[in-house]
Amino acid sequence: MNIMNKWLCLIILNGATNVFGLIDYDFNIFENLNQIQNIYHNESYLYEALKTYRTNLVKVRDSVTKDYLQNAKHSETLDHTHPINVFNKIKQWMRLGLALSSKEIKQSRKDLKEVLNEKMTSFPKFEDAKSALRGLLYLFETYGVDPIEASQGKVKGVELPHTKIEFESREVLDAIDFGVMGEIALAENRFASAVDMFKAYDVLIPRHMEAYPDAKNILGFFEGQKKKLIDLNNQYLMKRKCFVGKHFHTTKKLLNPDLTPKKNQGKMAPKHFTADLGSNKGLDYFFQSTCRGESMDTAEVLIRLKRETLKNPPKCTLLHHNNPFLRLAPFPLEIVSTSPYIVIFHGILSEEEIQFLIEYSKPRLSINRDESNRGLDPVHSADAGKVRIVAKSVQCWLKDIAYKSNTRDDSSLVAQFIENGIDHDTEYRVLLPIMYKLSKKIEMATRMNVTGKYSSTDYQTTNYGLGGLCEAHIDPHGYQEGLEIPPEREGLKLTGDMFATFMAWLNDVEAGGATAFLDPGHEIAVWPTKGSAAFWLDLTPIGFRDSRTLHAGCPILKGSKWILNKWIFSYDQFQNYPCGLNPRDPYEGFKGFY
Repeated sequence: MNIMNKWLCLIILNGATNVFGLIDYDFNIFENLNQIQNIYHNESYLYEALKTYRTNLVKVRDSVTKDYLQNAKHSETLDHTHPINVFNKIKQWMRLGLALSSKEIKQSRKDLKEVLNEKMTSFPKFEDAKSALRGLLYLFETYGVDPIEASQGKVKGVELPHTKIEFESREVLDAIDFGVMGEIALAENRFASAVDMFKAYDVLIPRHMEAYPDAKNILGFFEGQKKKLIDLNNQYLMKRKCFVGKHFHTTKKLLNPDLTPKKNQGKMAPKHFTADLGSNKGLDYFFQSTCRGESMDTAEVLIRLKRETLKNPPKCTLLHHNNPFLRLAPFPLEIVSTSPYIVIFHGILSEEEIQFLIEYSKPRLSINRDESNRGLDPVHSADAGKVRIVAKSVQCWLKDIAYKSNTRDDSSLVAQFIENGIDHDTEYRVLLPIMYKLSKKIEMATRMNVTGKYSSTDYQTTNYGLGGLCEAHIDPHGYQEGLEIPPEREGLKLTGDMFATFMAWLNDVEAGGATAFLDPGHEIAVWPTKGSAAFWLDLTPIGFRDSRTLHAGCPILKGSKWILNKWIFSYDQFQNYPCGLNPRDPYEGFKGFY
């Protein structure tokens, strides 16, 4: 069996999972920029090693290595932030790994061992290639990328407010790539995406037949899957009367056997199917729509979330808080929304601060998403009201200051408080002067206390690679509403819940990467701007979560995104942001503008 067929069989036999669980946004190596850069960098060393020992690789040269060596010569000139390039590189390395582990070249591999071990720690595995395909599929789905154009290395999609999606590569996708993406989408009940992928497969497979020795078997498998797709799509649509539900996303119309919409939709079919936004897949559909700049058509959406209207349009101003110093040097401010209160501080980070944050964070970034990490964002499941912690892309934590006893958000402080009473610890030392100065700048801009022992979290930097995103969540945990909090969040009893969020961008993003606020009828996409920071209030005056601040980070289509986060706790803000009695009264926001 050749390597291509092994790749296909692994996908088919393993299939996709998690149909009835939470949507899996973890795309492994595909979204890890550092690992991708290492692969591209180290490939030149591997190329030289394979050239040196090529006489020992004759038996696999024709099936894998010969073509690989030809492609690897040009590897360093390829754009390693292009999603198709990255997917193909992961796939090529997976195939090469299978070839190098075969019996015929075990001796050759032994000879190569010293060279390989010096630069290469491991090759991408099957799961990495599969996750890369899932990431590519999610990007195509979110940004409306044309599959046929993508098969030629051209990524074309919807026009975003700040980006025209159109970039090219000499790397291409073949019919089987689209067939496998269709299979993955089908197994996850994402029927609308599966239709798009299988349509591309149908167009491309006649051109690629010669490349597959077992073409007859491949055709038979995918024809069976297409039939299954049509049956399931039509059954869900007719039975549930909506095209997006708890565990499925269908096309908006019933399908013919050739995947085209039926002209006669039948007496049973309603004229306008709805989307249930109260489910995980429904919320994901809403999220993707907002990421590509679309407003929801409320006529076709079954809204289970509270609707609000934008009271005032966005505007730009200069903020001074009636502070004499700031009257001379006000903060450029863009008011995105007054209710909920969302603003952007333009140019609040200096170039020196940006470069420090990136250089400090790079060697300290976590390797993978980690739910046990210190990520503080809670996810409230749309299906069961359950709370869990968001697992983000690779991240790093920074301390600007350290107090004499423990950290500012340490859960062990609660036990100390119970034992010793009120903590009067006000002594701290500055660990990172540049970050301490930034904290004081944030205090001046927001009129909030962020340097007190119980006032805010440490800083968090996050690097999102291709497909990197943050799923929909509300930052506060709901502690002040009486919701149960996990043991590691016991510290909220001393700090109060997350009152406000400060999120700064450390770079401009080539395509994608907006922060989407998901309030139906008032959806907002805030786009990354290097050196600027989004800021919003998470709680109402009575300390309850403002559900309208439900937000998510849109996936990166090209390039990468660096952000800096700091979450500000509520109790230490009582002087400038006192509690209220009416749960419907929002905070008024900042005052004092030019």
